[in-house]
Amino acid sequence: MMAAGVANFLFLLLLVTQVQGKIFDVKAYGAKANGMTDDSKAINSAWKDACVAKEASTVVIAKGNYMVGPLNFKGPCTAPVTVQVQGTLKAPADPRQLHGEWVVFRNVEQLTVSGDGIFDGQGPTAWSVNNCAKTGKCNSLPTVKEIELEWEG
Repeated sequence: MMAAGVANFLFLLLLVTQVQGKIFDVKAYGAKANGMTDDSKAINSAWKDACVAKEASTVVIAKGNYMVGPLNFKGPCTAPVTVQVQGTLKAPADPRQLHGEWVVFRNVEQLTVSGDGIFDGQGPTAWSVNNCAKTGKCNSLPTVKEIELEWEG
């Protein structure tokens, strides 16, 4: 009787793993999530590995404060990818450090971004170091680019 329960549990675990696919935890790539260390390289590396995975995969950005910029979520990818954001992704305090875009999602089919995390462009700081309101040129502001959403249902 107990062997049947264990077998059922293992089967269920196998099913969940196949549905969820491979997990790429950014902390395993060196992300510190301490709010002080630049975690861009770790997150970009986890994305690159997830993007070339043969099966559906998930990039996990767990709870914590991640100082990042820029992040490049670019495809094409070989299988569906989910980016699960539970933590806070913060742009650099000085947006001039970005030299372009802050977060880019581009050329990725079957992308899912989920979680209750936060993309914090540090608006008050960014606005204080540029004259966008006067000139209309806002190139130094942190931006999220090229997100194309498809809704099901």
